[in-house]
Amino acid sequence: ISVLKTLAQRGHQVVEYSPFPPKTQVANYSHTEIHTSVENMFKNLTFEEIHKNLPKGSVLGLATLGIWRFANSICDEAFQHQNMRKLLESKDNFDLVITASTFESVLVFGHKFKVPTVVLQPFAYSPTLNREAGNALSIASVPDSVSFLFMSQMTFFERLQNFISVSLTLFFYYHSQLDEQDAIVRKYYRGSDTPKVADLVSKVSLTLVNNFPPIDPQPYTPNIVPIGGISIAMDKTVLPQDVKEFMDKTTEGVIYFSFGTIVPAHQLPKEVLQIFVNVFRQIPQKVLWKIEVESLPELSDNVRLIKWAPQIAVLDHPNCVAFITHGGLNSQLEAIHSGVPTVGIPFFIDQPYNVRFNEHHGIGVKLDLKDLSEETFHSALTSVLNNPKYKENAQRLSHIFRDRTMSSADSAVFW
Repeated sequence: ISVLKTLAQRGHQVVEYSPFPPKTQVANYSHTEIHTSVENMFKNLTFEEIHKNLPKGSVLGLATLGIWRFANSICDEAFQHQNMRKLLESKDNFDLVITASTFESVLVFGHKFKVPTVVLQPFAYSPTLNREAGNALSIASVPDSVSFLFMSQMTFFERLQNFISVSLTLFFYYHSQLDEQDAIVRKYYRGSDTPKVADLVSKVSLTLVNNFPPIDPQPYTPNIVPIGGISIAMDKTVLPQDVKEFMDKTTEGVIYFSFGTIVPAHQLPKEVLQIFVNVFRQIPQKVLWKIEVESLPELSDNVRLIKWAPQIAVLDHPNCVAFITHGGLNSQLEAIHSGVPTVGIPFFIDQPYNVRFNEHHGIGVKLDLKDLSEETFHSALTSVLNNPKYKENAQRLSHIFRDRTMSSADSAVFW
């Protein structure tokens, strides 16, 4: 959405089909909502279902298979939507088609309208992206972030595992996933010249990657452009007055606690919630906790519950001293941008890799949910709060992250 908003603000006419309407009106921006049952399934998942069923990384590429399974369901349902069917039959003219990776069947619109295609890649590294873009796979130095088995400084055995993970991902992609997406195109696209999805993927003109190489370096060919942090520059949301006052009135600092939008924090097991409550009672800092409940038993006065918060504005506040996070990539980049150290409790997909990245660079501590206790959580939190190296390292990375010759938005629009 940030890329599309940037294009609209620069005078381009943007037509978007997605389940995420813009929060504010933007000139030259037309949005059509497309919803699927997969979206509702995520909204209604309990914590136990998320922890049990969502794909977790492995050297066998199983995490990627899980992502593709959801993507295939979304694409199949989206093409059944009347607005998508109208677009398939439309005689409108477009100059460019932009879609997200893993939704390869949507590239058929580039073929239909005879225009170039651009893909948005949410992960910093993708074996399939590199293969199609003609980019070096760099298996010996760049780990598969979805498998999250290791960091960039790999041992020989870890390189071997990385080779297996990348090879299996590519095998499943070319011998299974593209066939699934191809079947979706042939099911809904009625043109006499129905293309193969493999051909559509090979003709992608540009890929915009959610990464910033100075802090996570890896080789990219010119048709892969990193735009990590584009949503940060676009977000101008200010703190609500009551939240600002809560964060202003403290001498010890404020800890921000959020598990993002997918993990239902309020549905965590009661014993897990009680661990957080008990530890927060023992520290002098205030805690701003994003959670979908009005209150919790035995909650101390230094904790404020809030159902929504402008995360970038919270992290940018000078009194924000730590961020308890699930380790989503956007949250990671926002914490780095603001120079705030983290306590990461990851759940799935790339989150464990992102949290390990923070730990590797000395800007955070990783804590597995299965090892969570009052002792381990208190130890992790107090380490980040009391050891100045975490704040110093976070501020150093923040300086690097902000020091650019061209903003992410300018890079995206230029290319």
